[in-house]
Amino acid sequence: LLTEEGYPYGVPISYVYTHGKLYFHSALSGHKLDAIRFHEKASFTVIDKDDIVPEKFTTFFRSVICFGKVHIIDDNEEKMQTLRLLSARYCPDQPGTEHEIASGFNHMCMICFEIDHISGKTMLNKIIIIATMVLTLTSCGVSNTDQSIHELISDMYNKSLYNDYAYLKAHCTDKMLKKLQDKYDYDCDSGDCYAVWLFRTGFNDGEGTSKIICIKPLGDSWYRYDFYDEGHQGANKIKVIEKKGKWYFDDIVKIYEKE
Repeated sequence: LLTEEGYPYGVPISYVYTHGKLYFHSALSGHKLDAIRFHEKASFTVIDKDDIVPEKFTTFFRSVICFGKVHIIDDNEEKMQTLRLLSARYCPDQPGTEHEIASGFNHMCMICFEIDHISGKTMLNKIIIIATMVLTLTSCGVSNTDQSIHELISDMYNKSLYNDYAYLKAHCTDKMLKKLQDKYDYDCDSGDCYAVWLFRTGFNDGEGTSKIICIKPLGDSWYRYDFYDEGHQGANKIKVIEKKGKWYFDDIVKIYEKE
């Protein structure tokens, strides 16, 4: 940030990244907000790794820097959604989260950083690589090796591909397809009917958006994805396995859902 006096201003913050934007919270007044109102352009740095290696007179590091524009969120619905997204990163499944959000909602603000471009730098074992880096790595715990799975889950949900039976047959194992069939509680004339609602919440109607909030690897091929379902909030655990160089959904378990 740049202050009105012309000084650069940097401050450590907690943040969450999604869909090319960073979100963080702030008090209703202060030096940071004054600088944002004065000048919208800013940079944002994440140091993901910094290990000192004294015997080699160096450090093994990994970092990323973003350049973009920053603004205070005025819309209350967007403010609430991004505050929940931030909470989902730092305190997932924590009892009392919604009460804490409600009690502090009018005493804080949410800030959006829209990324124009990103660059990164890493040095591991004396090999230096400069490249574009994806902030999802530090935001939701997604590594480079998980990125293809992250995209698979995001496309499945954000594009509502789970409603397409041809897509399910092409991207689910036999075990997963059987589970979807077994959970289908209605009459099925075709013989191939799937409980596609397992990918969503159990709520039928809503007025909000449907999109992925965050995806986190849990280990043993399991991934957690938090999401909005027509404004309702939910989280599922999904298993993704590899067969002959292709990723398949192998199981799914509901974690929670909220109106």
